[in-house]
Amino acid sequence: MASSTVLEVLAHFVFSFTRAMAWKRFRPPALQTACESMFIGAMISLITASFLATIYLSLSYVSFETLSISCTNGSVNGSLSVRMQWVKTISQQIASVFYYFWSFFNVLLLFRPYQLTGVKRKLVLASSVSYCLDAAYRLSLQAVGKPYYILPKI
Repeated sequence: MASSTVLEVLAHFVFSFTRAMAWKRFRPPALQTACESMFIGAMISLITASFLATIYLSLSYVSFETLSISCTNGSVNGSLSVRMQWVKTISQQIASVFYYFWSFFNVLLLFRPYQLTGVKRKLVLASSVSYCLDAAYRLSLQAVGKPYYILPKI
């Protein structure tokens, strides 16, 4: 009688153990999981790099075209039209966002989130203030009619 209860308990244990481990049969192999995660990471990196490159190249193209227009199709004194000066000023101001916030992005990539307690807010604030001052300087000079990129005559 005791041996039958031991066998029943043992059978119940084996059955519950195999039932608890049944999910492992449906799990994909470790190599497949690792390859899928590496593929997803590579695709995210590639798509992000392509998106940022598209934005950067668009802004660079607009800046280059306004420069080539000023060199080839200027008036008698070689100045751009006011509309083209505004386009050039605004496109270069948008492109300078990457310059001002580059240090913030580097900090986010190099450090773990718990290491940046309080630093992120200060760094964003410093970058934003410097960017706003630069934007105000460039746009105010453009509004006055003296673009920042034209050198003064000595």
